[in-house]
Amino acid sequence: MTRSATISAFWLLLASAALPGGARAEVPPDCKQLNKPDLTVESCTRFIEAAPGDKVELADAHFYRGTAFGMQKQLDQAIADFDKSIELRPDWSPAHANRARAYVGKDEPARAIPSYDRAIELAPRDSGLYVNRALAYIKLKDSDRALQDFERAIEINPRNAFAIFNAGGIHERKGDKDRAIAEYRKALVLAPGNKIIAEASSGSARSSDLFAPEHPVQAPGAAAGEGDVQE
Repeated sequence: MTRSATISAFWLLLASAALPGGARAEVPPDCKQLNKPDLTVESCTRFIEAAPGDKVELADAHFYRGTAFGMQKQLDQAIADFDKSIELRPDWSPAHANRARAYVGKDEPARAIPSYDRAIELAPRDSGLYVNRALAYIKLKDSDRALQDFERAIEINPRNAFAIFNAGGIHERKGDKDRAIAEYRKALVLAPGNKIIAEASSGSARSSDLFAPEHPVQAPGAAAGEGDVQE
């Protein structure tokens, strides 16, 4: 998976809601697409400024615009939109998760943790959320909590090569080389041909390569973390 594809996968989440009486107020397609973030921002802004009556659709528009801002590294604007989306739709996990991702992007992992906590509370079976919170804990140098989250992700999805690989990275940094190699080899079975995992399995990876980038937030219904260790 390329980094540009990973970024798009990270931020993409789809949502719609029916209005009373059977009518449906749709967030415009240009607002929901992420191939052209500038177009997303422009379309979502028009929709938001039109002040639709449905809170769910308005929350979604703020979410998508925040997503586009995040892809453009305009993280303060992204967080402001995620805040508004959460205000309008507080029990929707993706907005909390993407706000946390934006805080990590700002190198503020301590502020990301509460948002990840809430996202996990709302979607406790999403293994990708545990992986991302683990990576925030790594930035905070809390390897024990990070390992707990990676292990929880693996418990939910035993085919989560991303979590297995990163758990191996923690074991290696703790000095347990044998356990680390065992985890790397498990990950390599799930992601054969991945250069970083192969090098780690053979003991030739640089220490800076031991942790893969942030795991993408998955669309509802998608399986999180199956082989998603980036090249």
